[in-house]
Amino acid sequence: MHVPHGGLIVVLVLVAVFTAVQADSFTTSRNLLNVLRQISVTAVVAAGLTLLMTAGGMDFSMGSNAAVTVSVAAQLLHDGWSTAATVLVTLLLATLIGLVNGLVVTFTRVAPFVATLATAMLLDGVALLVLNGMSVSIGDKMTTLGNSEILGIPYLLIVAVLVLALTGLTMRFTTFGRDALAMVGNEHVARLSGINVSGRKLALYALTGVLAGLAGLMLLSPLGAAAPNTGAHAGAGRSPP
Repeated sequence: MHVPHGGLIVVLVLVAVFTAVQADSFTTSRNLLNVLRQISVTAVVAAGLTLLMTAGGMDFSMGSNAAVTVSVAAQLLHDGWSTAATVLVTLLLATLIGLVNGLVVTFTRVAPFVATLATAMLLDGVALLVLNGMSVSIGDKMTTLGNSEILGIPYLLIVAVLVLALTGLTMRFTTFGRDALAMVGNEHVARLSGINVSGRKLALYALTGVLAGLAGLMLLSPLGAAAPNTGAHAGAGRSPP
């Protein structure tokens, strides 16, 4: 029986077993819950990258986009904005950043690698500027998302599972997902087949942006504060120091 990515799964299991044997504290319920919360942020970023890479794209700025989201959200909440308004504004901002990436990649000859890496470096500076190089606290706002559980399952993990499930269903059962798969083979042929390649690419980069923003909010919620290096924990997509 063939198991997709069976080798990677085996390696992951071996690493987990080795870590559990070497450190007694690894398998405690408290630590496992913390690990689940941390990987939930990375999982959301990975979902966005998976959709984009399926269509042959790439976005190295997702982590930096999340860093900007963390910084802006922390400043708005610190200044007295409501949580709902902050979430809406920051997700729109993250979507706009993704859309700008899409416009550059789609309508210029700049390679996705170069364009999004440049965006990542720019966004790192924006995040630092927004926070003015200082740590900003949001008090107990958003603590429910970051620290609460239902039946022992962290809310962050539930959000990540829902995002991954929707991503999988989109890729497998929707026209949007099938178009993305068609584009990775040959964009010219996909265009001749009636697929709006430019529109699909813009939508994919915008979706990648909103997922980066969601990851940023998920990262901010358990921390209760934002610092210049907070976005570094957003996982894949962040530019190297």
